[in-house]
Amino acid sequence: MKIVLFDRDVRDHIGIRWFLQLYVANDVDVAFCTTLQQLSSKLQTFQPDVALINVDLLPMSERDTMYYVIKQSGCHIVAMTDEPLYAQALKAIALRAHALLQKPIDLERLKNLL
Repeated sequence: MKIVLFDRDVRDHIGIRWFLQLYVANDVDVAFCTTLQQLSSKLQTFQPDVALINVDLLPMSERDTMYYVIKQSGCHIVAMTDEPLYAQALKAIALRAHALLQKPIDLERLKNLL
């Protein structure tokens, strides 16, 4: 399973990768992106099965373009947010995310989603 994680917190990336590889499957490959350009590139070249996206980092100015790129990737979307605000929930809905997780992420819930 290939997972791309879009966030700025490297600690989250390390923790999520460790958890998934240990408790979900040994063949989990997790790529980490910190910018929209990296995310766009990873969605095309890495071809993930799941994209775990921090919706706090999706700016309104590039919303339509990035949403199109994310949706066209064909991967399943799991959204996450630092704060459970209505605006963040709307972003997750616009992405057609399967779930919106609040940080710190409940790893058991993430495991069940995957």
